Amino acid sequence: VVTKPIEQRKTSALAGVREMNAIIRVYCGRNEVNKAVYLMQSMREKYGIEPDRFTLKHLADGYIRKGLLYKAIELLVQAAEKMEINLDSNAKSGLLFNAKQRKRDYVGTVLNQLIREYTEKKELANVEQMIYQVMPSTTLLGKFTPDVTSVNGYMRLLIYNGRLSTAINVFKTMFRSPHMNPLDRDQESQLLTPNDSTISIVINAFAISDLMEHGEELFKQVQNGELAAYGVPTVTPNMVQTLIAGYERMGDVARVRYWTEKLRECQQIRIQ
Repeated sequence: VVTKPIEQRKTSALAGVREMNAIIRVYCGRNEVNKAVYLMQSMREKYGIEPDRFTLKHLADGYIRKGLLYKAIELLVQAAEKMEINLDSNAKSGLLFNAKQRKRDYVGTVLNQLIREYTEKKELANVEQMIYQVMPSTTLLGKFTPDVTSVNGYMRLLIYNGRLSTAINVFKTMFRSPHMNPLDRDQESQLLTPNDSTISIVINAFAISDLMEHGEELFKQVQNGELAAYGVPTVTPNMVQTLIAGYERMGDVARVRYWTEKLRECQQIRIQ
C-alpha cells in the first residue's frame, strides 16, 4: 500500500492553522524539521493559511531537538511579536503596557513548557540542553531562568536516571546563584525559590543514596527556619512523609515510628 505524505492527505479538510500545526508538531516530534519548515512555508502559498505563534513554537521544539538553539530562540521571539500584533488597541494603549516584558513573559513561559514536555517524555538530554544552553542564551529579550516547577521536574528526572549527586548539586545551585548555569546575573532575571516539592525531592535523593542523615538534617534546617531567607517554606506533611518513606526503605523501624508521630503533630497544627 502506497501512503501519501501526511501534508497531501485530505488537503480540503485542512481548513485552519490548527490542523497544520498538528502536522508540523508531528514532524518535529519525528525530528523531521526540514519537512515541518517546508510545510510552514507552503501554508500561505498552497493553503492560504497564516502561521501563528503556535506554529513557531512547534518549530522551535524541532530546532531544539536538532541542536539549533539560536534558531529556536529566534522563532520564539517572532512568536512573541505575533502575540503583540494580535493584542487589541485597548491593551496597547494601557499605561502599564510594556511590550518587551510581555514578550519576555511569553518566551519564558514557552521555554518552561518545553522543559516540562521533555521531562514528561523522560528526554533528559533535551531538558539539560534547555536549562544549560537555551535559557541562559543572550537574546534581544535578555536571558531566561527556568522556574521552580521545571527545575523540580529536572531533579526528579535525574533521580529516575540514577544521577542522584547531580540532583543534589542542582538543589545547592538554586541557593548559590539565580541561574542554573552560573553565568553573570542578568538584571531582569529572577531568583529561583525552592518550594515544598523541591525539599521533598532532595530528601528522596538522599534516601535513595542511603544518606538519610543528610535528608533529616535538611528537614531540620527548614524546621528551624535556617533556610527562610532563601524563600524555603516551613515544614509540611509532604516533607515528613518523604522522611518516613526514606526510613522505611532503610528498614529503620525506630525512625519510622518517630517521624510518624511527628507527622501526626504536623497535621494537627495545620488543622488548627
